[in-house]
Amino acid sequence: MKRLVTAALSAIMLIGCVSRSSENESEIPQTEPSVTSTEAASNTSSAPKKLAASSIIYREKLYNINSDIISDLFIQSDGRVWCGFYMNEEGTIDKFNRLWTSDTSYSSDYQLADDLWLEAMLSEDKEDDFVLFNDISELAKLDESGLENISSIIGGTDPFSASSVYTASEAAADPDTPETEYSFIDLVIGKNVCRAYEYTQSYQSSIQDKKAADVIDIIHSQSFYDSWREKCSKKLLPRKNTEV
Repeated sequence: MKRLVTAALSAIMLIGCVSRSSENESEIPQTEPSVTSTEAASNTSSAPKKLAASSIIYREKLYNINSDIISDLFIQSDGRVWCGFYMNEEGTIDKFNRLWTSDTSYSSDYQLADDLWLEAMLSEDKEDDFVLFNDISELAKLDESGLENISSIIGGTDPFSASSVYTASEAAADPDTPETEYSFIDLVIGKNVCRAYEYTQSYQSSIQDKKAADVIDIIHSQSFYDSWREKCSKKLLPRKNTEV
Protein backbone atom coordinates (compact mmCIF):
# COMPACT_ATOMS: atom_id res chain seq x y z
CA MET A 1 0.00 0.00 0.00
CA LYS A 2 1.28 3.41 -0.84
CA ARG A 3 1.48 6.13 1.77
CA LEU A 4 -0.98 9.03 1.97
CA VAL A 5 0.98 11.60 3.84
CA THR A 6 4.10 12.00 5.88
CA ALA A 7 4.41 11.58 9.62
CA ALA A 8 4.42 15.35 9.96
CA LEU A 9 0.89 15.52 8.56
CA SER A 10 -0.17 13.02 11.23
CA ALA A 11 1.11 15.47 13.83
CA ILE A 12 -1.02 18.20 12.32
CA MET A 13 -4.02 15.89 12.46
CA LEU A 14 -3.53 15.16 16.17
CA ILE A 15 -3.55 18.89 16.89
CA GLY A 16 -6.53 19.69 14.68
CA CYS A 17 -8.87 16.79 15.53
CA VAL A 18 -12.34 17.78 16.63
CA SER A 19 -15.47 15.86 17.51
CA ARG A 20 -17.81 15.07 14.69
CA SER A 21 -21.57 14.83 14.62
CA SER A 22 -23.27 11.70 13.29
CA GLU A 23 -24.34 11.67 9.69
CA ASN A 24 -26.47 9.30 7.67
CA GLU A 25 -25.44 7.85 4.34
CA SER A 26 -27.97 8.13 1.54
CA GLU A 27 -27.97 5.87 -1.49
CA ILE A 28 -27.98 7.47 -4.91
CA PRO A 29 -27.43 5.99 -8.39
CA GLN A 30 -24.03 4.46 -9.10
CA THR A 31 -23.07 7.28 -11.45
CA GLU A 32 -23.47 9.70 -8.52
CA PRO A 33 -21.55 8.08 -5.64
CA SER A 34 -23.03 8.65 -2.21
CA VAL A 35 -20.78 10.03 0.49
CA THR A 36 -20.78 10.41 4.22
CA SER A 37 -19.79 13.92 5.25
CA THR A 38 -17.07 13.88 7.89
CA GLU A 39 -16.38 17.59 8.14
CA ALA A 40 -16.70 19.32 11.50
CA ALA A 41 -19.18 22.11 10.98
CA SER A 42 -17.65 24.41 13.58
CA ASN A 43 -14.01 24.13 12.52
CA THR A 44 -13.02 24.79 8.91
CA SER A 45 -9.39 23.81 9.51
CA SER A 46 -9.97 20.45 11.20
CA ALA A 47 -7.74 17.62 10.01
CA PRO A 48 -8.82 14.00 9.50
CA LYS A 49 -8.60 11.98 12.71
CA LYS A 50 -6.93 9.15 10.86
CA LEU A 51 -5.61 8.88 7.32
CA ALA A 52 -5.30 5.33 6.03
CA ALA A 53 -2.25 4.15 4.11
CA SER A 54 -3.95 4.44 0.73
CA SER A 55 -2.98 6.08 -2.53
CA ILE A 56 -4.24 9.25 -4.16
CA ILE A 57 -6.39 8.68 -7.26
CA TYR A 58 -7.68 12.22 -7.94
CA ARG A 59 -6.23 15.67 -7.32
CA GLU A 60 -7.69 19.05 -8.21
CA LYS A 61 -5.82 22.32 -7.66
CA LEU A 62 -7.53 25.70 -7.37
CA TYR A 63 -5.40 28.79 -7.93
CA ASN A 64 -6.54 32.40 -7.53
CA ILE A 65 -4.39 35.07 -9.15
CA ASN A 66 -5.22 37.51 -6.33
CA SER A 67 -4.26 35.20 -3.45
CA ASP A 68 -1.08 33.77 -1.95
CA ILE A 69 -2.93 30.58 -0.96
CA ILE A 70 -3.35 27.48 -3.15
CA SER A 71 -5.76 24.66 -2.36
CA ASP A 72 -5.84 21.01 -3.46
CA LEU A 73 -8.72 18.52 -3.27
CA PHE A 74 -7.76 14.84 -2.98
CA ILE A 75 -9.63 11.56 -3.31
CA GLN A 76 -7.95 8.47 -1.85
CA SER A 77 -8.19 4.88 -3.00
CA ASP A 78 -9.95 4.05 0.30
CA GLY A 79 -12.68 6.61 -0.40
CA ARG A 80 -11.46 9.44 1.82
CA VAL A 81 -11.95 12.93 0.42
CA TRP A 82 -9.92 15.78 1.89
CA CYS A 83 -8.43 19.15 1.03
CA GLY A 84 -5.34 21.11 1.97
CA PHE A 85 -4.19 24.73 1.76
CA TYR A 86 -0.65 26.09 1.54
CA MET A 87 1.16 29.39 0.98
CA ASN A 88 2.30 29.95 -2.59
CA GLU A 89 5.75 31.54 -2.85
CA GLU A 90 6.65 30.16 -6.26
CA GLY A 91 5.55 32.90 -8.63
CA THR A 92 2.44 33.95 -10.52
CA ILE A 93 0.48 31.94 -13.09
CA ASP A 94 -0.75 34.17 -15.90
CA LYS A 95 -3.77 33.90 -18.22
CA PHE A 96 -1.76 31.76 -20.69
CA ASN A 97 -0.76 29.25 -17.96
CA ARG A 98 2.82 30.49 -17.70
CA LEU A 99 4.58 30.70 -14.34
CA TRP A 100 6.33 34.03 -13.83
CA THR A 101 9.12 33.91 -11.26
CA SER A 102 10.22 37.51 -11.87
CA ASP A 103 9.16 40.49 -13.98
CA THR A 104 11.15 39.15 -16.93
CA SER A 105 11.34 35.37 -16.45
CA TYR A 106 8.62 32.77 -16.99
CA SER A 107 8.22 29.07 -17.76
CA SER A 108 5.46 27.27 -19.67
CA ASP A 109 6.58 23.89 -18.34
CA TYR A 110 6.61 24.14 -14.57
CA GLN A 111 5.81 22.34 -11.33
CA LEU A 112 4.52 23.95 -8.17
CA ALA A 113 5.16 22.65 -4.66
CA ASP A 114 1.93 20.64 -4.60
CA ASP A 115 2.91 18.92 -7.86
CA LEU A 116 6.23 17.89 -6.31
CA TRP A 117 4.43 16.83 -3.12
CA LEU A 118 2.07 14.59 -5.11
CA GLU A 119 5.01 12.95 -6.86
CA ALA A 120 6.67 12.36 -3.49
CA MET A 121 3.50 10.76 -2.09
CA LEU A 122 3.35 8.38 -5.04
CA SER A 123 7.03 7.51 -4.76
CA GLU A 124 8.28 4.48 -2.82
CA ASP A 125 11.23 6.51 -1.54
CA LYS A 126 10.46 7.96 1.89
CA GLU A 127 13.37 10.38 1.52
CA ASP A 128 11.27 12.23 -1.09
CA ASP A 129 8.59 13.09 1.47
CA PHE A 130 8.12 16.63 2.78
CA VAL A 131 5.47 18.60 4.64
CA LEU A 132 3.43 21.03 2.55
CA PHE A 133 -0.14 21.63 3.73
CA ASN A 134 -0.57 23.50 7.01
CA ASP A 135 -4.38 23.51 6.84
CA ILE A 136 -6.13 20.19 6.21
CA SER A 137 -9.80 19.17 6.34
CA GLU A 138 -11.45 15.83 5.73
CA LEU A 139 -14.58 16.44 3.66
CA ALA A 140 -16.27 13.07 3.09
CA LYS A 141 -15.95 9.30 2.72
CA LEU A 142 -17.20 7.69 -0.49
CA ASP A 143 -19.31 4.57 -0.03
CA GLU A 144 -18.14 1.29 -1.52
CA SER A 145 -20.18 1.44 -4.73
CA GLY A 146 -19.38 5.08 -5.36
CA LEU A 147 -15.67 4.54 -4.82
CA GLU A 148 -15.69 1.48 -7.09
CA ASN A 149 -17.44 3.48 -9.80
CA ILE A 150 -14.94 6.36 -9.69
CA SER A 151 -11.93 4.05 -9.39
CA SER A 152 -13.00 1.95 -12.36
CA ILE A 153 -13.51 5.01 -14.56
CA ILE A 154 -10.13 6.47 -13.59
CA GLY A 155 -8.45 3.08 -14.03
CA GLY A 156 -9.91 2.79 -17.53
CA THR A 157 -8.73 6.22 -18.65
CA ASP A 158 -5.90 6.32 -21.16
CA PRO A 159 -3.08 8.29 -19.48
CA PHE A 160 -1.52 8.93 -22.89
CA SER A 161 -4.68 10.22 -24.51
CA ALA A 162 -4.14 13.24 -26.76
CA SER A 163 -5.14 16.62 -25.35
CA SER A 164 -7.37 19.23 -26.89
CA VAL A 165 -5.74 22.61 -26.36
CA TYR A 166 -7.15 26.10 -26.83
CA THR A 167 -5.00 29.21 -26.45
CA ALA A 168 -6.47 32.64 -27.08
CA SER A 169 -4.57 35.19 -29.11
CA GLU A 170 -3.03 38.13 -27.28
CA ALA A 171 -5.70 40.37 -28.78
CA ALA A 172 -8.57 38.14 -27.58
CA ALA A 173 -7.12 37.46 -24.14
CA ASP A 174 -8.30 40.61 -22.36
CA PRO A 175 -12.04 40.42 -21.59
CA ASP A 176 -13.77 43.26 -19.79
CA THR A 177 -14.16 41.07 -16.69
CA PRO A 178 -10.95 39.09 -16.04
CA GLU A 179 -11.31 35.66 -14.47
CA THR A 180 -9.28 35.08 -11.33
CA GLU A 181 -9.73 31.36 -10.56
CA TYR A 182 -7.71 28.77 -12.48
CA SER A 183 -8.11 25.02 -12.04
CA PHE A 184 -5.93 21.97 -12.73
CA ILE A 185 -7.03 18.32 -12.47
CA ASP A 186 -4.86 15.19 -12.26
CA LEU A 187 -5.93 11.54 -12.40
CA VAL A 188 -3.53 8.99 -10.94
CA ILE A 189 -3.58 5.92 -13.20
CA GLY A 190 -1.28 3.22 -11.89
CA LYS A 191 1.94 5.12 -11.25
CA ASN A 192 1.18 7.78 -13.86
CA VAL A 193 -0.02 11.25 -12.93
CA CYS A 194 -2.21 12.25 -15.86
CA ARG A 195 -3.05 15.93 -16.26
CA ALA A 196 -6.66 15.64 -17.37
CA TYR A 197 -7.62 19.32 -17.35
CA GLU A 198 -6.04 22.77 -17.16
CA TYR A 199 -7.94 26.04 -17.24
CA THR A 200 -6.84 29.65 -17.06
CA GLN A 201 -8.48 32.76 -18.47
CA SER A 202 -7.05 32.37 -21.98
CA TYR A 203 -5.81 28.79 -21.99
CA GLN A 204 -7.57 25.43 -21.73
CA SER A 205 -6.32 21.88 -22.13
CA SER A 206 -8.27 18.65 -21.61
CA ILE A 207 -7.51 15.06 -22.58
CA GLN A 208 -9.87 13.65 -25.18
CA ASP A 209 -10.60 10.38 -23.37
CA LYS A 210 -14.30 10.61 -22.46
CA LYS A 211 -13.77 8.67 -19.24
CA ALA A 212 -11.77 11.57 -17.82
CA ALA A 213 -14.62 13.99 -18.54
CA ASP A 214 -17.10 11.54 -17.00
CA VAL A 215 -15.25 11.21 -13.68
CA ILE A 216 -14.74 14.98 -13.44
CA ASP A 217 -18.48 15.53 -13.99
CA ILE A 218 -19.32 12.98 -11.28
CA ILE A 219 -16.96 14.56 -8.74
CA HIS A 220 -18.07 18.10 -9.52
CA SER A 221 -21.70 17.10 -8.85
CA GLN A 222 -20.98 16.00 -5.26
CA SER A 223 -21.73 17.96 -2.09
CA PHE A 224 -18.13 17.57 -0.86
CA TYR A 225 -16.97 19.42 -3.97
CA ASP A 226 -19.31 22.31 -3.15
CA SER A 227 -17.97 22.30 0.41
CA TRP A 228 -14.40 22.54 -0.87
CA ARG A 229 -15.23 25.40 -3.20
CA GLU A 230 -16.94 27.19 -0.33
CA LYS A 231 -13.80 26.81 1.78
CA CYS A 232 -11.73 28.17 -1.08
CA SER A 233 -13.98 31.22 -1.37
CA LYS A 234 -13.18 32.03 2.25
CA LYS A 235 -9.46 31.20 2.26
CA LEU A 236 -8.19 32.15 -1.21
CA LEU A 237 -8.57 35.83 -0.39
CA PRO A 238 -6.87 38.89 -1.86
CA ARG A 239 -3.32 39.16 -0.55
CA LYS A 240 -3.89 41.98 1.91
CA ASN A 241 -6.64 39.94 3.63
CA THR A 242 -5.03 36.50 3.43
CA GLU A 243 -4.46 34.63 6.68
CA VAL A 244 -2.78 31.24 6.96
